[in-house]
Amino acid sequence: PAHVLQLGRSAEDAAAFKRMLKEVNRLYLGTTVLILLDMSYVSRFWTQFESWLAMQFAMPDGLKPAVGTKNERHHIVCIQNAASQATLYTTALVDNWADQTPQQAHAFLSKPDVTVTNQSDKEAQLPKIKALDATVQGAFGELAQQLEDELTASKAAAAHADAELTPWETLNERRRARGTEVLSLGRVWRLRFFRPSGSAPARGLRLAPTRHIADLHT
Repeated sequence: PAHVLQLGRSAEDAAAFKRMLKEVNRLYLGTTVLILLDMSYVSRFWTQFESWLAMQFAMPDGLKPAVGTKNERHHIVCIQNAASQATLYTTALVDNWADQTPQQAHAFLSKPDVTVTNQSDKEAQLPKIKALDATVQGAFGELAQQLEDELTASKAAAAHADAELTPWETLNERRRARGTEVLSLGRVWRLRFFRPSGSAPARGLRLAPTRHIADLHT
């Protein structure tokens, strides 16, 4: 298309940009945002949309205001003509967006005086704003299910490992017991064999036949 060529994008670049544009709102919900606030900022769709997202944080039950909490992550720097009244413009922007619900943000941003270069961008994003609470809840639900699946798989792997280990431990214990018995018989042999000459035989000690000792070693 002609407009794609004019922008210097290939068809592949345009497709990738379109995919990313659909998910760009998630970026502003999870990262620190630097807002460069000028006089035109409060009249444009994308800048205000991004400001609202930057002042929210995601919870399992949907979006919650981040301003004034440990989850606050936006920073505002007034530039150009707005710099002369930085406190005024900063306060106005925060007051306008900090506590807006998705429905309120949708109602505000859908007004015609909120301008956008490409109207199709606005039309694509507005329905997503209304559904953002449900989207966030769904994402947390998927994450919880994924963690549950991983935990179940981990438990199954541990049970399988225990099942394989138990026979080995049983066999090892038997071998240890047999080894102790052999060692005991070996000591009896040495006691009888190296008894000092002229000393009385030790009571209760019996010299085990060599073949019995050999049998125990096998």
